[in-house]
Amino acid sequence: MDRRALAYTLQDLICSRCHQVKRENLSTVCDCAGDFGPLVPVKEVHSQLETFKSIAEYYKMPLLLELIDFHLNNM
Repeated sequence: MDRRALAYTLQDLICSRCHQVKRENLSTVCDCAGDFGPLVPVKEVHSQLETFKSIAEYYKMPLLLELIDFHLNNM
């Protein structure tokens, strides 16, 4: 769970136009003039967290549910 949230936070940014990984830290656009975006969309992570939440509710896992709620509220 925490690994997925950490992986989302630390992921590389890719150009929406040429799909190259961002290399320079200060550039706001790619060399091809495309915008940078996350490699893994936030919708995908949110969907996984919702799935984990339903499992935690079904199996009555309060600690896991608390952790999932924390991540969902801070995305």
